[in-house]
Amino acid sequence: MSIELEGKIAVVTGGATGIGLGIAKRFAEAGAKVLIVDIDGKQAQFAADNLSKSSDSVVAMQVDIAQEDAGERIIAKCIETFKTIDILVNNAGIFPQVPMLEMAPDLFDKVYRINLKGLAFTAKAAALKMIEGGKGGKIINIASIDAFHPSMIGLAAYDASKQTFS
Repeated sequence: MSIELEGKIAVVTGGATGIGLGIAKRFAEAGAKVLIVDIDGKQAQFAADNLSKSSDSVVAMQVDIAQEDAGERIIAKCIETFKTIDILVNNAGIFPQVPMLEMAPDLFDKVYRINLKGLAFTAKAAALKMIEGGKGGKIINIASIDAFHPSMIGLAAYDASKQTFS
């Protein structure tokens, strides 16, 4: 299936590797300008350098999505760099494999700060800018089938945090 995103601006969190990198790559191939956001700044820059058709089409940003102001900083960087935002893909997430009976509260909280709270407040920041811009946009939250059909012991926090969010 061919998609055309010429002139669109996208943000992909967790975009330096795996599914996020795949999404960023397809967006760039379809003509979108992309802000790749990842906790690993070097990997994000490597991904941006490899995907960029021109010096300004794919940009990297290092940020920990669990930080309180991460969503606002991500969207501010997108607006500063590309002047608008059309698409947000909330892909960043962690999945520590620790059985619930062995899980420490701080690890449980970390999973929720990244997988759910980071997603929610990045979506909020993006939605506010999309509304302000008057042309709307798309927010895509990456869930997991494992949330509905658990595959193994040790993913209770991850599974609960990756149900669909709207």
